[in-house]
Amino acid sequence: MSEPHPTKAEQVEPRFYRRCADVRFRIVDGEAVILRQAAAENLVLNEVGSSILKWLDSGCSTVEVAQQMQAVYKVSSERVAEDLPLFLRELEDAGVVEPTTDADERRAETGA
Repeated sequence: MSEPHPTKAEQVEPRFYRRCADVRFRIVDGEAVILRQAAAENLVLNEVGSSILKWLDSGCSTVEVAQQMQAVYKVSSERVAEDLPLFLRELEDAGVVEPTTDADERRAETGA
Protein backbone atom coordinates (compact mmCIF):
# COMPACT_ATOMS: atom_id res chain seq x y z
CA MET A 1 0.00 0.00 0.00
CA SER A 2 1.17 3.49 -0.70
CA GLU A 3 1.49 6.14 1.96
CA PRO A 4 -1.29 8.76 1.99
CA HIS A 5 -0.33 12.03 0.39
CA PRO A 6 0.31 14.80 2.91
CA THR A 7 -2.24 17.55 3.10
CA LYS A 8 -1.13 21.05 2.16
CA ALA A 9 -1.14 21.99 5.86
CA GLU A 10 1.36 19.20 6.42
CA GLN A 11 3.38 20.61 3.52
CA VAL A 12 3.79 23.94 5.33
CA GLU A 13 7.36 24.02 6.57
CA PRO A 14 7.29 23.23 10.30
CA ARG A 15 8.80 26.23 12.02
CA PHE A 16 8.36 28.15 15.22
CA TYR A 17 8.32 31.92 15.62
CA ARG A 18 8.54 34.25 18.57
CA ARG A 19 7.63 37.87 18.98
CA CYS A 20 10.51 40.25 18.57
CA ALA A 21 11.67 41.60 21.93
CA ASP A 22 10.32 45.13 21.37
CA VAL A 23 6.85 44.03 20.20
CA ARG A 24 3.70 44.25 22.31
CA PHE A 25 0.17 43.59 21.09
CA ARG A 26 -3.43 43.52 22.23
CA ILE A 27 -6.55 42.22 20.53
CA VAL A 28 -9.17 44.98 20.25
CA ASP A 29 -12.48 44.21 18.56
CA GLY A 30 -10.94 41.21 16.81
CA GLU A 31 -7.94 43.12 15.46
CA ALA A 32 -4.38 43.01 16.76
CA VAL A 33 -2.99 46.41 17.65
CA ILE A 34 0.79 46.00 17.60
CA LEU A 35 3.34 48.36 19.11
CA ARG A 36 6.94 48.08 17.95
CA GLN A 37 8.59 50.01 20.77
CA ALA A 38 12.07 50.38 19.25
CA ALA A 39 10.64 51.86 16.05
CA ALA A 40 7.83 53.77 17.82
CA GLU A 41 5.52 52.22 15.26
CA ASN A 42 1.95 50.94 15.46
CA LEU A 43 0.54 48.24 13.20
CA VAL A 44 -2.93 46.73 12.95
CA LEU A 45 -3.84 43.22 11.77
CA ASN A 46 -7.28 42.07 10.68
CA GLU A 47 -9.06 39.17 12.39
CA VAL A 48 -7.24 36.40 10.49
CA GLY A 49 -3.82 38.03 10.93
CA SER A 50 -4.61 38.55 14.61
CA SER A 51 -5.44 34.89 15.04
CA ILE A 52 -2.20 33.85 13.35
CA LEU A 53 -0.16 36.14 15.60
CA LYS A 54 -2.00 34.88 18.68
CA TRP A 55 -1.39 31.22 17.71
CA LEU A 56 2.30 31.86 17.04
CA ASP A 57 2.60 33.71 20.34
CA SER A 58 1.07 30.75 22.18
CA GLY A 59 3.80 28.45 20.86
CA CYS A 60 2.06 26.88 17.86
CA SER A 61 4.22 25.72 14.98
CA THR A 62 3.44 26.83 11.45
CA VAL A 63 1.86 23.43 10.81
CA GLU A 64 -0.44 23.88 13.82
CA VAL A 65 -1.30 27.41 12.66
CA ALA A 66 -2.18 26.04 9.20
CA GLN A 67 -4.44 23.42 10.77
CA GLN A 68 -6.13 26.06 12.95
CA MET A 69 -6.71 28.30 9.93
CA GLN A 70 -8.39 25.46 8.07
CA ALA A 71 -10.58 24.55 11.03
CA VAL A 72 -11.57 28.04 12.20
CA TYR A 73 -11.81 29.93 8.90
CA LYS A 74 -12.77 27.00 6.63
CA VAL A 75 -9.91 27.86 4.29
CA SER A 76 -8.66 25.24 1.85
CA SER A 77 -5.34 23.61 2.58
CA GLU A 78 -4.05 24.82 -0.79
CA ARG A 79 -4.86 28.42 0.07
CA VAL A 80 -3.23 28.14 3.49
CA ALA A 81 -0.09 26.57 1.97
CA GLU A 82 0.16 29.52 -0.44
CA ASP A 83 -0.78 32.40 1.87
CA LEU A 84 0.65 31.51 5.29
CA PRO A 85 4.34 31.60 4.27
CA LEU A 86 3.79 34.98 2.57
CA PHE A 87 2.11 36.43 5.66
CA LEU A 88 4.84 35.08 7.94
CA ARG A 89 7.45 36.76 5.72
CA GLU A 90 5.51 40.04 6.02
CA LEU A 91 5.48 39.73 9.82
CA GLU A 92 9.23 39.05 9.78
CA ASP A 93 9.93 41.96 7.43
CA ALA A 94 7.85 44.26 9.66
CA GLY A 95 9.91 43.23 12.69
CA VAL A 96 6.96 41.65 14.48
CA VAL A 97 8.18 38.04 14.69
CA GLU A 98 11.42 36.17 14.21
CA PRO A 99 12.00 32.48 13.55
CA THR A 100 13.41 30.30 16.27
CA THR A 101 15.04 26.96 15.61
CA ASP A 102 14.42 25.31 18.95
CA ALA A 103 10.83 24.09 19.38
CA ASP A 104 11.45 23.11 23.00
CA GLU A 105 12.77 26.61 23.75
CA ARG A 106 9.75 28.19 22.06
CA ARG A 107 7.29 26.06 23.99
CA ALA A 108 9.14 26.83 27.26
CA GLU A 109 8.86 30.58 26.54
CA THR A 110 5.09 30.31 26.17
CA GLY A 111 4.51 27.73 28.89
CA ALA A 112 2.95 25.38 26.33
